[in-house]
Amino acid sequence: MTHKNAFLYPEIDNSLCVKCGKCTRVCPILTGEAKYQILEDRKAYCGYSKDYMHLKKSSSGSFSYVFNRCAIEKGYVVYGVAFDGNGILKYKKAVNLDEIEAFIGSKYIQAESEFVYKSIQEDLKNNNYIILTGLPCVLSAVRKNISESDRTKILFVKIICHGISSAKIYNSIVKHIEDENKSKIVSYNFRSKAFGWKRESVDIKFANGKVKNQLALDNLHHYWFAYHWNLRLSCFHCKHRTYDEADIIIGDFWGVIDKKIDIAFQNGLSIAILNTAKGVDFFDLVKDNLVVKEVSIEDAIKRQPPLVKNPIVPVQREEFIKDFNSMNFNSFVEKYKRRPSLKEAVKKVIFNTRFRLVNIWK
Repeated sequence: MTHKNAFLYPEIDNSLCVKCGKCTRVCPILTGEAKYQILEDRKAYCGYSKDYMHLKKSSSGSFSYVFNRCAIEKGYVVYGVAFDGNGILKYKKAVNLDEIEAFIGSKYIQAESEFVYKSIQEDLKNNNYIILTGLPCVLSAVRKNISESDRTKILFVKIICHGISSAKIYNSIVKHIEDENKSKIVSYNFRSKAFGWKRESVDIKFANGKVKNQLALDNLHHYWFAYHWNLRLSCFHCKHRTYDEADIIIGDFWGVIDKKIDIAFQNGLSIAILNTAKGVDFFDLVKDNLVVKEVSIEDAIKRQPPLVKNPIVPVQREEFIKDFNSMNFNSFVEKYKRRPSLKEAVKKVIFNTRFRLVNIWK
């Protein structure tokens, strides 16, 4: 895998290639997938975990953590996404409760996935049952690499995907923030609940003890992500994002904004769409650990555009990527940083003051 235009791409070693064509046949970007066999009467549930500590740490309602915890208790092997010791985001394997802690929280960048395919094949040979939570392209690639009978041993949990952003650009942002604050970042929370679930913010903790909290659009990474400037080009033509290629689909339940639903949501609310009998059976195993309410499929997807269509390539994206590859990063930031209005600037001062006061009294 090599970096091209700020993203990782596979590169064929022609001195070793035997021209079998297998890589092309299993590539989730180049090929579609036969329609997933979903239930005619699919169910959807919104809700949150009864485990308050992990609910606060999670990005939404903590469904993913509850799923993983239950899977570990049932003897499954768990796969998810976590940072390694060098700050690189990767698909990783967990076999105990301590290891699944690293999977908590959204991470809005491209994760390296080379490890996961061979590792899952080894687990299947050892007759292990697996829960794999990830993006639709990776789930599809795993399915294409294993037999139909082996697929029955894996619970596929799809994260609602807006697209993957460049890890290379994110790492440049991290260095930029560290230089500005003259300290290394020890913790970067992409989806903080410092001011509640609905008001998205970012928490950054530094080695010198400083804590910085930003509203999402004041954060460089989130601002560029919101405008899709830093998304991988293939994400705009994804063959898998809108498909029902999973046993369970999970994400935030923003539909609560439209309808008065008798369920608390201040600390986060997830949605789970149960596509298959396997998904229904697993959800029945974990339901006692959740506060849930059934909602219609229409309400489940109403405020989730990624489940309906692909985004349009922004006019500015090509220039953005070209400038990232050619400009000094400080100059690049100056060109593409957000310039808030006076009203927004005043709100930002109030927000930052409140955050400092909250942390003083903790």
